[in-house]
Amino acid sequence: MNNAPDEGAAWGPSSTEVRALIDRIAGSFSAGEHAAEIRGAREAFDQERGRVFDDDELYPQHMARFLEWYSLERELKGEGAPPVVKLLRRGGLQGECELALALARSHISIFEVVACHGRSLRVYDLVGSSFWKVRIAGPAVGLGPRDIAEVRLIPWRHEVALGPAMIFHPPTAHQAIHRLVEERTAAGRIDASIVADLAEMRLRFARYRNMAIEHIYKERSTRGGGVERL
Repeated sequence: MNNAPDEGAAWGPSSTEVRALIDRIAGSFSAGEHAAEIRGAREAFDQERGRVFDDDELYPQHMARFLEWYSLERELKGEGAPPVVKLLRRGGLQGECELALALARSHISIFEVVACHGRSLRVYDLVGSSFWKVRIAGPAVGLGPRDIAEVRLIPWRHEVALGPAMIFHPPTAHQAIHRLVEERTAAGRIDASIVADLAEMRLRFARYRNMAIEHIYKERSTRGGGVERL
């Protein structure tokens, strides 16, 4: 009997399902006593990655990443756990526990696509220095060989799926990104903060198209919240 997955069948949580659950989690901790907390979280997020406005090119991706970060990564004040874990502990996600648990275990980083084989990708984590095999729902996922993007990997039934929010870095920046990673690794300070730093650089690229890429994708003495509005 052939138990191999059907390559033509739908697989994994859909982008719509993931976004809906993240919205639900964030919504559970955005009103009442949590209203001030989510406002403060947004300020902190923008401080790290640059302030984005609703007419910016990257506004949809920025907001999607904020909701992911608030729901899945940032610890609630006085709780020691992010909202997704808080809801799982108190049984507040009935019917969605499997996906919620997968999101709680998910991993955000900067990945480079090494190879594409049918409905799978081989990607390299530039921060964690590790290779991952990722199963994709179809050929139109948007990632191709040598692409570098901020992506969430979601463990799903002994395989790995892609999260719906992706922030792509321009091909002209790839060499500079590799140089930044190599310099921080050599200095012993490569960590998850580079994800936010690169997001701020990507925002600068969107705002200053006439500026040379090497003047955008570089280390800065000051960072966060300083991407000027044109």
